Amino acid sequence: MAMVLARREVGIKVIGRKVEVPDSPKARLMYYLHCIFDLLREDDFDEDVRRLARYENWHGLSLRETQALLKICTEITPGMLKDKLFHQHDSMCGEHLNQFHSFEEASSYVVIANSVFIAGKQLRISKIMTYKDAWMQKNYWKALRELREQLAPAALAAPATASSSDAWCSIL
Repeated sequence: MAMVLARREVGIKVIGRKVEVPDSPKARLMYYLHCIFDLLREDDFDEDVRRLARYENWHGLSLRETQALLKICTEITPGMLKDKLFHQHDSMCGEHLNQFHSFEEASSYVVIANSVFIAGKQLRISKIMTYKDAWMQKNYWKALRELREQLAPAALAAPATASSSDAWCSIL
């Protein structure tokens, strides 16, 4: 569960909504991807890739889509986005594991990049997310490890085929 808030000089203003992420490694990785899209402009990505970020529909992903999700999340690592989109800053999260901030509010606390390169595209950053280490452990590292373990038998049974999402995954 995450509460999306931003602190302002005059108080606290909600800029998002409270979400319930299902306790599934697939749903948590989809939420990780959702956060990335929320910080950028989701329309910069094609529909096949945007579908992989709809964590509410985690149970509807096919094996091929789940493999594409794993590949994308393996290539778009937290280290690649650290201090660009994601900023580890416990005090800006308050009692929550993560929070979203507008540039105006966040710029007085952290250095902010204007853009990031993903899949060979320069994408404008519209806001940032601060997080506590527990958020990244739960929604990326642990979820990635668990999903890899779940998919291991399927990978041995049938090799993945190329999809439109595969072409998107080249990070330059």
